[in-house]
Amino acid sequence: MAAENFQELMAKCVCPPCPSYNECARGKKDQLFCLVSKRGCSFNKNGCICPTCPIPKLKKFSGMYFCVDGKTKPGA
Repeated sequence: MAAENFQELMAKCVCPPCPSYNECARGKKDQLFCLVSKRGCSFNKNGCICPTCPIPKLKKFSGMYFCVDGKTKPGA
């Protein structure tokens, strides 16, 4: 993924206000779970706003809780 495309997607990311997004992820600025695998933070399912995020829709991904379950696959 090109750096400029990544930055554009980061600007659309809704992870930070999500109830499951935690201090570990904030400290690492860990976002875009639907595109990249999570990087060392553990998460609890405290609520999910992934269905409101434009990125999974744009990439035709399905699922929820990308921060807990990791990268998703297109389709389904």
